[in-house]
Amino acid sequence: MVIQRALFVFLFTCLFSAAFADGPDWLRTARIAGFGMHETIKDVDLDELLDGFAAQHVNVLECDTSLSDYLDVEGFEYQCEFIKRIVKRAHAHGLKVVWYYPTLECVTPDGEIKPHSMQKDHPEWVQRNFDRKTYNYFYGSKAFWVEPHDESAWLCPNTSFGDFYYKRLEKLAHTGLDGIWLDVPLRNTIVGEWTCSCPSCIAKFKAETGMEFPTAVDFHNPSFRRWIKWRHENLADFLEGAAKTVHRIDPKMRIIVEVVSTDHLINTREGLDATFFSDDLDIVWEVDAISDTTSMKDAKVEDWLCLFTAYRFCRGISRDRSSWAFSYGFADDDAQLAMASVLAAQCNPYETRIPEMCTSVGKKFRSTMFGWIEAYSDEIYHSRSKADIALLYSPSTRDLIDGDLDGGFYISEAPPSPAYRWWIKAPEMSLLYSNYMCEYRGWALMLIKDHVPFNVFSLNQMTAADLAPHRTLVLPRAVCLTTAQTELLLKYVARGGNLIVTGNDSGTFESIDKQLAQSQWRELRKNGAPSISHGKGRIVFLSELPGKDFLNRLYRERNPRIHPVLEETGITPWIDGRAEAYIQAYQLGKKTICQLVNFGWVSNKDKKAVPAKINLSIPWPHGQEVKSVIFTSPEKSGGRPVQFTQSGDAIQCEVEVLINGLLIIERK
Repeated sequence: MVIQRALFVFLFTCLFSAAFADGPDWLRTARIAGFGMHETIKDVDLDELLDGFAAQHVNVLECDTSLSDYLDVEGFEYQCEFIKRIVKRAHAHGLKVVWYYPTLECVTPDGEIKPHSMQKDHPEWVQRNFDRKTYNYFYGSKAFWVEPHDESAWLCPNTSFGDFYYKRLEKLAHTGLDGIWLDVPLRNTIVGEWTCSCPSCIAKFKAETGMEFPTAVDFHNPSFRRWIKWRHENLADFLEGAAKTVHRIDPKMRIIVEVVSTDHLINTREGLDATFFSDDLDIVWEVDAISDTTSMKDAKVEDWLCLFTAYRFCRGISRDRSSWAFSYGFADDDAQLAMASVLAAQCNPYETRIPEMCTSVGKKFRSTMFGWIEAYSDEIYHSRSKADIALLYSPSTRDLIDGDLDGGFYISEAPPSPAYRWWIKAPEMSLLYSNYMCEYRGWALMLIKDHVPFNVFSLNQMTAADLAPHRTLVLPRAVCLTTAQTELLLKYVARGGNLIVTGNDSGTFESIDKQLAQSQWRELRKNGAPSISHGKGRIVFLSELPGKDFLNRLYRERNPRIHPVLEETGITPWIDGRAEAYIQAYQLGKKTICQLVNFGWVSNKDKKAVPAKINLSIPWPHGQEVKSVIFTSPEKSGGRPVQFTQSGDAIQCEVEVLINGLLIIERK
């Protein structure tokens, strides 16, 4: 059985790696920097700046000019000609170019004062709040990117604005860009409340679902719950239409969608959920730092673990597409730890200093990190996960049982200073106050603390191929579980997999708007046994919520039942002892690659990195000879040999890690 499974995983990895390599390599290996410029820039100055980016080992530029503004036809045409000029010169320097173009936000400079603005000229395009009366726009001060007296108007894609936007994308598709960066395709919550309820949305919702548009925010109402799901589908359809519009003109141009809603509760409020995206859309994840002033510098250990989990989620949801991610920093050490968590998840870093997009923590920092990433690009981006365990994320459950809450990302409620613009604006936004999110993320934090590599998949995306390589799957309190999803999980178990199901209400909803008379698991659990065999595998039912319990125990203790359950399914730690380290594992041909991240120093008063010795015990096929073991980190160029011992089914070694590095084991 062990030999058969190993052979299957090997063949699966080979096939999957081939498919993975089919995408444009510049997307897979992107090292991204923001480039804000004015249209009057001279060629000599432009060339000097482009040389500077190349010297910092940047290979993709996110360019930003005036496409965020309310532009007339002539102004937009001028922008398109300017873009052509920049693209030509950037390509001459070996740089790919993606251009920032917001979707559903339009800023009118001095729009409060001017007689014409987006909102004043096109009120029918503006998102309406749930009251069906008030409109989603504001003037200055409510967001750092909106200057005093500027107007920020948020548009509805279901109005004729959608066609207007697509026509402008057609113009951009003729510019020779490598990609278009689409930001803010969401229902904004800065001044909005459960948008949009304009006549176009009301009519479209009824036509597509057959249900009446809800009249009250009521999660007990199936119509309201269906509307919540419809908002996700509707935004995904709009973005799919954007991709098709561009690809009709330039099939090679990429559509890269900026997504701020990762695995937390903003998804429900704003409607944007990348688990509904098609494969035509690449993603750049704006993973928020805990502070818009100091990024993660003042975060506690548990907040860093939440950040690690978010990036792991991003990679899983991006699937076979590229997975770019913001790497927000404040000073060198916290910026490196943030980027280390991006890399450990196999995402591509967009390096910037909080809170702006077109900044940097520093040229030296960027050059060091990007130079190291470039040197080990194959090991980081062309390898495949070796994790034996995966968490299954349920977007519908999040919406159903946490949808009336806010937050659900970080834990620390109080900033060290009121000026630090903390992510958690009210105590109830802490992860600890959530229901589903607390259970799901608690499992992730447990696995990090236990030094176990893991993956994350979404229930509404998962395939048999996703599940097959894993020994064990964890289904944290998936209240919403479709019949098709249940059947897929049972097939996985029947073939020899292990499934851990938590919560006594798992599978009690077929969908967010359809409650079942009994749980999807009831027939299997007629005798009430906590563990049952199914085919060649096993299902363990835990009525309690171990993830939530772990967080409520302040991340120090775990439910005593969990460790034996994981051990029985072959899930064991890759790092010995109590090291404050995070590990993810990958395979590239004959190489096993361990991404190591040392976060033990973040509790220090001065927040300065201190090296830690990490003892590893790496699962290894019995009798397989090792050719070499090396360790490499951004601080020291090249790989350094590591002493190791091979005992039974494991390799033991010790490495000293300042912030992050790669341990690369090559077999003969």
